Amino acid sequence: MTVGMAASKQKPIPKKFDVVSIPAPIGGLNSRDALSAMPPMDAYNLVNWIPHNYGVSNRKGYTEWATNLTGGAVGSISAWFGPTTTIPTTVSFQTAPTTLPGKVFASTDTGFWDITTTTAAPAIVQALSGATNAGVVSSVDFANSAGGWMLACSETDGYFTYDGTTWTKVTLGAGGNQVSVTDPTQFCAVSIWKRRPWFVVKNSSKVAYLPTDSIYGAGAYLDLGPLLPHGGAIAWISTWTIDAGEGIDDLLVIASENGDIVIYKGTDPSSPSTFSLVGRWYAGEVPKGRQCFTTFGGDLLLVSNYGMLPLSYITRGGGNILSPGQGTYTDKIQEVFATDISPSFNFFGWQILQIPRENLLIITVPFQQESTNLQYVMNTTNNQWCFWQGVPMNCTRTVANWPLVGTLDGRVLILGLNFLDNNLQDGTAGNAINGLIEPAFTYFQKEGEISANKHFLMCRPVWLAAGKPAWAIQLNTDFNPRAPNASLTPTLPTGAVWDSSKWDSSLWSGTKQSWAEWRSVNGVGFSGQASLQTLTEVETILASIDYMLEVGGPM
Repeated sequence: MTVGMAASKQKPIPKKFDVVSIPAPIGGLNSRDALSAMPPMDAYNLVNWIPHNYGVSNRKGYTEWATNLTGGAVGSISAWFGPTTTIPTTVSFQTAPTTLPGKVFASTDTGFWDITTTTAAPAIVQALSGATNAGVVSSVDFANSAGGWMLACSETDGYFTYDGTTWTKVTLGAGGNQVSVTDPTQFCAVSIWKRRPWFVVKNSSKVAYLPTDSIYGAGAYLDLGPLLPHGGAIAWISTWTIDAGEGIDDLLVIASENGDIVIYKGTDPSSPSTFSLVGRWYAGEVPKGRQCFTTFGGDLLLVSNYGMLPLSYITRGGGNILSPGQGTYTDKIQEVFATDISPSFNFFGWQILQIPRENLLIITVPFQQESTNLQYVMNTTNNQWCFWQGVPMNCTRTVANWPLVGTLDGRVLILGLNFLDNNLQDGTAGNAINGLIEPAFTYFQKEGEISANKHFLMCRPVWLAAGKPAWAIQLNTDFNPRAPNASLTPTLPTGAVWDSSKWDSSLWSGTKQSWAEWRSVNGVGFSGQASLQTLTEVETILASIDYMLEVGGPM
């Protein structure tokens, strides 16, 4: 037999490749770990996609609620909810309301606007001075024997009350609707503790308080200056309900701009026998504004230049525990969070918004430009993070479980009605939402293959959605992240039409189905990552990304 004949009878060697499936990046954003050490289910970048335990889902959009508010940016949203006010029992969070319960107000520097009902022509119900930041308002509801009240303090214009019908600007004096001893025109934030209104005094180390169950009358000061080793004025006041070993109690928490936290317990601040200092701690400098804290479960969360911290951790160890990985919710994102917090630390607009029905907690970052809207968003079921971009969020407030936001251009928006951005008040549908998913790099390793080169051939994201998602892919290798830059067109879902489509064959509109499509990619490297650019307008879930690859040698 000749050599040529032998060669002709050899069977062709089949091309060998592997298919590896990596779950969606349900671990959320990670700027803590090195690219080479990041868990495979974390994300280098995650924009407008929320990490859940079952996959990552696209965020919902926003709809105009009130427009044409003049006087600059909407600085705050306030709500009066009286003792007899109730949330309608027929509320559906899939249907846009036209009126919210109680009374709802948005404030700009020129005044408080009534936005209880969705409107393009709101009315000013209480004028403000027009001074810069007059529309930045702290407010709280309070009830006493005289009825239900909203207490509101403007950053520049002082203290106001609202009884469900009438607004009152509180002045210094001994009259019926006045406050004496302490100057109410200098009150810039308000909280309620042990049945007393407490106030931050502007540019001062003092706080003020009124008699029990009173919204007017003779006030008194509490000077915390000697307890603030880092100096600075008082930033905000809150309460913290804990069990300190003597039963559940409400503690008074006072934070200074430079980061000192002072906590009191008791009842009557004028009596040393019933009011005492629990202690003082350092939490890091707090950002501008008086809204960047929130109660969360049995804790109080606050934002400082250390990240978002639970007060329980601060009081256990003070500055000794304030390092990444030791009690900060923002541990995994601290590096990028610190980068974003620096340029906007001294702007008003820092807030924490909770949306319980969506299991979301949102930190707003005031960039002072509509084009650079950014929020940090945490899924409270797994404490994992993502970015939101494109939501023009200057201030926030949840009213009867509806999340409202105010914008820099004089609008109030309602979140979460559908999966489109900028739905107009006249009913014009909004825009599909851009997103970006950049998972961690993966070695796709088997025994001895960590350093082996891989030739990436194809990728297949697996989606669940009512309509085919629009997406583009960029295959990156060896820890060189690049995002796709494609022009995408969303595909609206098409479904069955009643009395026309074939029964038991067509898919009903709105029903999720799996969408999985192989697309060619090309890359050679020992690690890989498929970055996805997306454009969505219906609820969509990414379950996994499949990779088809060949494994070669180390060279």
